[in-house]
Amino acid sequence: TTLMLVTLPLLFPFFFLLYTDVLALAFVLGALALAVRGRGELAGLVGTLGVLVRQTNVVWLLFVCAFGLLQASPAPSLRAALAQLLQPRRWLRHGRVALAGLLGFAAFVAWNGGVAVGDQASHPVQGLQLSNVWLMLALGTALLLPVHVADAPRVARQALARPAETLLGLGLALGLYWLTFTNSHPYNATDEYLHNALLAWATSSAGGRLLFFVPVAWMLLSLRAGAVPGWSGALLGGATLVLVGSTWLVEPRYYVVPFALYLLLRRPAGRAAELLVVAQNAALSAWLLWGIRAGLLFP
Repeated sequence: TTLMLVTLPLLFPFFFLLYTDVLALAFVLGALALAVRGRGELAGLVGTLGVLVRQTNVVWLLFVCAFGLLQASPAPSLRAALAQLLQPRRWLRHGRVALAGLLGFAAFVAWNGGVAVGDQASHPVQGLQLSNVWLMLALGTALLLPVHVADAPRVARQALARPAETLLGLGLALGLYWLTFTNSHPYNATDEYLHNALLAWATSSAGGRLLFFVPVAWMLLSLRAGAVPGWSGALLGGATLVLVGSTWLVEPRYYVVPFALYLLLRRPAGRAAELLVVAQNAALSAWLLWGIRAGLLFP
């Protein structure tokens, strides 16, 4: 899992840049490690410090707090987990420092007039903006392709066990995807960046949209089959949707923390498939680094 994380093409180039993504991820992982060990107050402190690095870490501060709460008293079902999360006393017992951090962030947003420190007009807090979600799901299939191939029989069995339900779900997903997968942010207008070029191709024609939906659909089927089992999957999915699904700018950097947590919490595949993912992504990361250094992928 560690090798899969450090070779992740979304993250690897940032190891060589003075940027906040790697540090912000370190605070999230550190807070989560403390939370699962029952160190709730220290986890809240580390998570709050992470918000000072990256404002979007406020979602992961809440995630870590909820994860620690449920870890302290494992719930037998999603309904039981939700019931625990709706008990204020549990939050006060396990997440007092995190709650103080959340209140501090709310005060900052009120004083600042928004979440972003600079260029607020380009980063408004709006309703659901699902273009990021669709791109993230497609990348989830591509960057873990050997794992998905190894897991294909189990996912297919689960899908075929209830074919009508599967077809209805995919149909609804396709309709929502067709209506909401757009390329409308000004920063995504130029195709000199790799992800912008991919986004432009995928949204420019009906054929491109349909083809791009294939990896999206497979990732949805994998998640439905319990790729991240139990309440941890529901918690991660909810936090990811709140963060990634509320961001207008389509930017793969926003997927780094969700991908890292997905790698930690997912159902493991066979050793051969895991090593193939490492090899595949190491090659992709090396190509990205070469392309950046040669000036081919960025101006």
